Amino acid sequence: MPFFQFVGLGQVADYRQFVQTHWLVSFKDALMIVLLYLAVGLVVKNFYWGRKFNSRRLLMLLVLSGLWSIFVEYHAVEVAHRWAYASSMPLLPIIGVGVLPFLQMLILPPLAVFLARSQLKV
Repeated sequence: MPFFQFVGLGQVADYRQFVQTHWLVSFKDALMIVLLYLAVGLVVKNFYWGRKFNSRRLLMLLVLSGLWSIFVEYHAVEVAHRWAYASSMPLLPIIGVGVLPFLQMLILPPLAVFLARSQLKV
């Protein structure tokens, strides 16, 4: 069951363009996670904060991730019309942002930090 309708920049002419578009979107998602990590690092004044992943830092990451997700989704759907939600997409009340992209940005950044923390040298 698809949750998105592709309009605007989301339309693709062929499979090659489809793959290129999705690679680009995946790269942007990964870049967002890196930027969120760096933003928490700026706030706590320690760019190796992921090594000591405590509840305060996790909460900071979750708040920033949630706010960023709401901003990006609202802008892409309501302002830039890059894509639209299918009727099957559950929406957050009041703001009308898709629940699934919101959850994605709440789950992936902490998971990425958790999985990468052994690579962070102090």
